[in-house]
Amino acid sequence: MKERLNKFTKEAAEVEIKLNKTKETISAADSLVEGLEGEFERWNKEVEAMEGDLAKIPQSALLGAAFLVFLSGATEDVRRRHLDSWRQALGLRRFDLLRFLSSERQVLQWRSEGLPADTQSVENAVCIMHSAAHAAPFLVDPSSRAGGWLRANLGTEESPLEVTTQEDERFVLTLELAVRFGKTLLVQEVTDVSPILYPVLRKDLVGSGPYKSVQIGEKQVDYNPGFRLYLATRDVTAELPPSARALLATVNFATTPAGLTGQLLTAALAHEKPELEKRKSELLKKEEEDKIQISRLEDFLLEQLAGSTGNILENRELLASLNETKHKSAAIEESLRESTVLQEKLVEEGNVYLPVAKFASALFFLVTDLRKLNNMYRFSLDAFLRLFQSTLAEAEHAGSSGDKRIEALKNKLLRKVYDYVSRYISL
Repeated sequence: MKERLNKFTKEAAEVEIKLNKTKETISAADSLVEGLEGEFERWNKEVEAMEGDLAKIPQSALLGAAFLVFLSGATEDVRRRHLDSWRQALGLRRFDLLRFLSSERQVLQWRSEGLPADTQSVENAVCIMHSAAHAAPFLVDPSSRAGGWLRANLGTEESPLEVTTQEDERFVLTLELAVRFGKTLLVQEVTDVSPILYPVLRKDLVGSGPYKSVQIGEKQVDYNPGFRLYLATRDVTAELPPSARALLATVNFATTPAGLTGQLLTAALAHEKPELEKRKSELLKKEEEDKIQISRLEDFLLEQLAGSTGNILENRELLASLNETKHKSAAIEESLRESTVLQEKLVEEGNVYLPVAKFASALFFLVTDLRKLNNMYRFSLDAFLRLFQSTLAEAEHAGSSGDKRIEALKNKLLRKVYDYVSRYISL
C-alpha cells in the first residue's frame, strides 16, 4: 500500500507539474495572441494603405515628374490648376506632392535654414533638390532669399558654396576649379548664359572609364561627378534663349499673392505668437520621430520573431519584448493622434492673423503696380517686409487682442506704407 501511495503521489506530482506547465503555455499563448493581435490589425491597415499606394505609384510618379519638368517655373495658382486637372485625368482622388517627393523632416530643416515657409517656396526647394543632378536649376529669385537658403543648405564649413557672377574677372578660373574639384557653384545675376557654360550645361564629357573631362574655354578640364551648378537672377523679366532654357530647370521664386500671404502670416505669428510656431515645429519633429520609432519597433519585433528558435511559447525574452513593443506602439499611436488634433487647433489659432497677411499682400502688389506709371517707382519685397515687421512692433499697444488688434495692424501698416511711398513719389 505504501509503495502504491508513493507511486500515485509521484504520478500526481508529475501531473501537477505538467498541468502548471500547460497553464504557463496557455498563458504564454494568450499573451502572444493578445500581443500580436494589435500588431496584426495595425499591419493589416498598413498593408491595405501600402497596396493602395502601390497601385497609385505609376500615376503619382507621373504627376511628380510632370510637375518637376513642366511646372517648376510656374506660379502657384498655375501649379494648382494643372495639378488638379492632371490628377482628375489620372483618376486620383488626392495627391500630396510634398509628401510624395519630400519628408516633413526635410521641410523642417529647409525652413530652419532660411527657406520661406509658404507652399510655393517649399515646392521650389523640392524642384531644386530633384533637378540638380540632371539639369542645372535656374532660380528666378527677386528677393534673394532662395540664394541665402542655398548657401545654408548646400554649403558646409569644410566646403562652402562658391558664389560668383559671369561678369567677375575670375569667373572662368572659379568655374574651372569648381568642375575639377567637385564644388557647388552658384552663378548670380544671370540675364544671359555665357557661351563658356554651354558645354558644362550639356555635359559634353569626353574620355573613357571613370576619367572624364569637359571643354571650358580653350582648356580641357577634368570633370568631377560631385560638381553642381546653380544659376540665379533677381530680374523676373529675364528671358533666356531657347537653347539655354532647354538645358536648365527654371524654378520660380517670384512673389505671388498666395505665396506672400503665407510668408507674411508666418512673420505675423512669429511676432504675435512665437510659442505657436515653436509648438508647431516641435509637433512636426515629434511626429516624425514617433513614426521612425514605430518603424524601428516593427523591425525589432520581426527580427525577434524570425530569429526565435525552439518553442516560441517558451521564449520568455521574446514575450517580454512583444509586450513592451505593444505598449510602446500604443503610446506612440495615441501621441500621433493627439499631434494631428493639436496641429489642426494650432492652424485655426494661426488663421486669426490671416486677414492681416492677406491685406498686407494685396497692399504690396498695389504698391508694385506704381512702376506702370513710372519705371522709377520700384519697391522691393525686402523693404516691404521691413515695414511689416516694424508695424508689428510699433502697433503692439495700438489695440487689444482679437478684431481690434487686427484692425490696428491694418491701419498702422497702411499709414506706414503710405508715408514710405509718398516720400519717394514727391521727390
